[in-house]
Amino acid sequence: MPDIKFLQPIANRVVDTYFREGLDALPPDDRVFFLIWCYGPCIDNGGHASLFDNSQMDNYEATVVALREVGLFRHAELLVSAARALFGDTPVPRTLDERNEVIDQLAADSSEIDAALESCDRQFSTLGAADAVLDALEIWYLARA
Repeated sequence: MPDIKFLQPIANRVVDTYFREGLDALPPDDRVFFLIWCYGPCIDNGGHASLFDNSQMDNYEATVVALREVGLFRHAELLVSAARALFGDTPVPRTLDERNEVIDQLAADSSEIDAALESCDRQFSTLGAADAVLDALEIWYLARA
C-alpha cells in the first residue's frame, strides 16, 4: 500500500509547478513523478479508454518512458497496447482535440477496440491497479532522495 502521507506533499508541489509552468519546467525526477502520479488513478477512474480522453495523454510518449523508468514495464506495454487499439500504428495525437477527432471517426461498431481496451483494464487490475503504480513510484522516488 503506498504511503500517501509521503507522496501527497510531493504531488502537491509537482502538480502545482506543472499547471503553472508546464511539464518541461519540471526537473527530470519530478517529471517522472508527475506522469506516474497521474497515470494510475486516471485508469482507476475510467479505464484506458477514458485515459486518452484526458489531457494527461498530451504526454503519452513521456508517460511510456516514465513507466519504464520506474520499472513498470508491463504497464508501459498496456498503455502502448491501448494506444494501438485506438490509433493503430499511427502516433498518438498530441492534443486532446486531435485524439477526440480520431476517436470520433472510429466505426460505430467498435467491439474489437472495446475488447482490446477492456483486456488492458483487466490486466491493469491484475497487476494491482493504481496502488501498485503508486508503490513503484514511492520506491523509485525514495531511491533518489
